[in-house]
Amino acid sequence: MGDNYAHPYLANSKMDIDEMLEYLGISSIEELFSDIPDEIRFKGQLKLPHYQSEFELMEAVKSKLSKNITTREVRSFLGGGVLDIYMPAIQDEILRRTEFYSAYTPYQAEASQGTLQSMFEYQSLICELVGMDVANCSLYDWATSVGEAALMASRITKRTKFVYTTAIAPNREAVLQNYVTGANLELDIVPYDETTGKMDIA
Repeated sequence: MGDNYAHPYLANSKMDIDEMLEYLGISSIEELFSDIPDEIRFKGQLKLPHYQSEFELMEAVKSKLSKNITTREVRSFLGGGVLDIYMPAIQDEILRRTEFYSAYTPYQAEASQGTLQSMFEYQSLICELVGMDVANCSLYDWATSVGEAALMASRITKRTKFVYTTAIAPNREAVLQNYVTGANLELDIVPYDETTGKMDIA
């Protein structure tokens, strides 16, 4: 390999590295770690396999994954929102559109024009479906959405207790608990009807 060779996963060539070291005023990468005590530093070589090409790596990963048993072969009883969901082929095509690559809260206007258009269309359709004058959009995920819902409900109603069901996945419940911490909001979990999926408020 020549000095200008760039590793596919570590893109800096030796020339690039030497230039950065010179700019930092040091002679080796090792000096960057000089503040780490010698007694806790690893000595010797890591027992790593020889590097592989991209094609070889993909084949190796496929081979290992083929040993797994997935929910395509057996029924899953994991619960907690972990289930096999059918994804229509059109979903991939839609998600490949550039305006959906990072369709979350825009903070850089010049990079968000397509995203803003798709959000406007989404909000318009939600308002039409539910009969509301306005609709929010662009919450990050399911878990943060329920957290925001709890805070919003508390602000509007002036109440301090938020009721939710045991149907919520543990990871989402943890996010909800984080959201209400410090907001003087009490969480109350209740069972739900497994037949209807509705909350049992009796």
